[in-house]
Amino acid sequence: MLVALLTATSAIAAETEPYYGWWSPPRDGTRGLDEAINALLQKAIADVNARGDRATLRCEDIAPRLQDRLAPTAGWFFVGLTRSWNVDFSPRSSREYVEDFTPLSVYAPARLLPFGKVVPVDPAVRVGDVIFGTDKIAHFFTNGARYHVRFLAEKARGRTEDDAVDAAIGIGVMEESGVLGRWASGIFSYADLQANQRGLAWYRSLCEGPAPGLRLVDERWVLRPFSIAEHVDPCWDEAFEPSGFSDDDAPIIRAAVSHLCPRFHAPGAQRRWQAYVARGCPGRSRSHVVARRLLTVPPDATRTWIGAICGPPAH
Repeated sequence: MLVALLTATSAIAAETEPYYGWWSPPRDGTRGLDEAINALLQKAIADVNARGDRATLRCEDIAPRLQDRLAPTAGWFFVGLTRSWNVDFSPRSSREYVEDFTPLSVYAPARLLPFGKVVPVDPAVRVGDVIFGTDKIAHFFTNGARYHVRFLAEKARGRTEDDAVDAAIGIGVMEESGVLGRWASGIFSYADLQANQRGLAWYRSLCEGPAPGLRLVDERWVLRPFSIAEHVDPCWDEAFEPSGFSDDDAPIIRAAVSHLCPRFHAPGAQRRWQAYVARGCPGRSRSHVVARRLLTVPPDATRTWIGAICGPPAH
């Protein structure tokens, strides 16, 4: 049972401690991420175009297959695909992870029961001004694909677009509430749901609208180049879009975060925070979950939110 649980957990990526990347930010990885992701997407399209029946396939049949080559991004960082990408990470090495990151991590004193500390947390990357864990890349592609399949199935059943989106997001809510979230580590990540939801929007854009991103041209499928900057938003960052923690860990995390207030009030961190606020998050998943009542009692993320704990700097 333990092996099965750990396998399932690593298959959807590890957790991310969001604050270390703020104090030791990685260099902008937009170009490296785009190069790595587009190379894998082109391999996925080549797989489709190698099929003899490619010209008879529908766009909706192909879109979920695009994540096949990207599925290994879901492996936790030290064994997953992203570790080999030409992108700067924070922390940048095993030594930094042990000597610098671990002592500073707000997760260090937490219990994260039952298995949250078995798998090391994933590092952070940066796209523009937004810092987020590598696990969000996996959520975008793998969970986004599952969302899209459910969305199309619900639409085929005659449900409205809003209800079909709710049903799709329900997959992520169930996962975060269960073995891939609260049951595994006591963490319910709204940032994971945000990445999932942005993934759904991308998969939909491949086949919908006047200029779909996936088209059949001369009996071969062609994919529009992928740009991660078009999809990342501040709610991929769990410092800005905080998670809900177990009742055991919430006071521990809150106390650990309170020690970060001087760092949070530093000019550089405040500039990033205000830029996040000004930019906002399209279709914010936490708001959607609450407004659409996809959970009877949504996990309370505000009790460990650095924005509430530290507040604005004193003048």
